[in-house]
Amino acid sequence: MAGTLMFRRGMMKLGYLEEKPVVFKLRQLTYPVVTSDNLIKYISQSANVPESSIRSCVAAIAQAIAYFVINGHAVHFDGFGTFHLKMQAKVAKTEEEADTKTIRRLVPEFIWHKELRDECKRTRHEISQTYSEEE
Repeated sequence: MAGTLMFRRGMMKLGYLEEKPVVFKLRQLTYPVVTSDNLIKYISQSANVPESSIRSCVAAIAQAIAYFVINGHAVHFDGFGTFHLKMQAKVAKTEEEADTKTIRRLVPEFIWHKELRDECKRTRHEISQTYSEEE
């Protein structure tokens, strides 16, 4: 997996300091966003299932996740992560003041599964080893 990520060294000035020293930072090269159409084509070819079937499944999964998250459930995918809704509300001084008017916002949130985080760590470790061997 490490071979698929590409990086470049970038120069930047720290403008918040008076001396404005120049520092270097490794930046990941970005790739175009994978759209749902690209994802559907990839899954269709990998699973040898018609695109129309995959398209229906992807739409149903997205709709189901939205339905359950909006209704207060967390949706967990093994090996991938958990979708849930996070509420941010103002602090009230009394119990009577704590009502729906104090809600600032509801934010959908995704938490990576440990396996996925570990895979990213392994990839970072492989990249680190590759760069050390080159130098």
